[in-house]
Amino acid sequence: MLIAAEKNNKKLVPLTKVVVNACVVDMIAEVNITQIYENLEENNIEAIYEFIIGDTAAVCGFEATIDDKTIIGIVKEAEQSKNEYKEVINVFVHHNGYGACLLEEQDSGVFKCSVGNIMPGQKVEIKIKYVIEIQHDAGSDSVRFILPATIAPKYGSYIFKKMRHSTDSDYFPLDFIIICRMSSQIDSIKSPSHPHHISIDKVEDPRISKVTLNRENIYYLENDFILLIKSRNIDEPRAFIEYNP
Repeated sequence: MLIAAEKNNKKLVPLTKVVVNACVVDMIAEVNITQIYENLEENNIEAIYEFIIGDTAAVCGFEATIDDKTIIGIVKEAEQSKNEYKEVINVFVHHNGYGACLLEEQDSGVFKCSVGNIMPGQKVEIKIKYVIEIQHDAGSDSVRFILPATIAPKYGSYIFKKMRHSTDSDYFPLDFIIICRMSSQIDSIKSPSHPHHISIDKVEDPRISKVTLNRENIYYLENDFILLIKSRNIDEPRAFIEYNP
């Protein structure tokens, strides 16, 4: 949830769209999340957002785009980052068009995102990339991929629903695709959390499948999205090499 952090009053900043693109490779997943917010207040605001992505996750990319300006995250020591963020906000708080962002880990897997100096009517696009080790589900003999509900909470659908006047599926704030690339043939893919809301597309390679969330009647995540991927020989040792072009 994104909140306008005023001194004596905290207001919800509407989440207008969420896009998730994930790639699961055996026991590892790379997740790219895009969230779009809009400042409907009459004044500039500093917004703060806390979210959970799992205690085995590591954030490896962060971008914030305001209008045509993109801020790209750089990893620095925690206190140095905080001091530089506060300095920028204090200097440019009265200069329209200037802003700063700060992403920090509050606890294991709990991150806090601060975006300063958002002007009235301005939209902010936040992109976060993280990698996470996914666990083996002994009950189904599958790997369990979890997408936390905090990336698209119920609160984010409020403004969107007020804007809707029909069931036109073109207006939809939650959209994601998961590509499953396993070492061996995929035997089954299912979602115990959303069994009726996913589509599975298989390609010629039996080790690869594409999972999408059906848009109809899905406006937010009420609970975590869980995907179980069962493939052959998942318990065998393996190694991967990633090329950096």
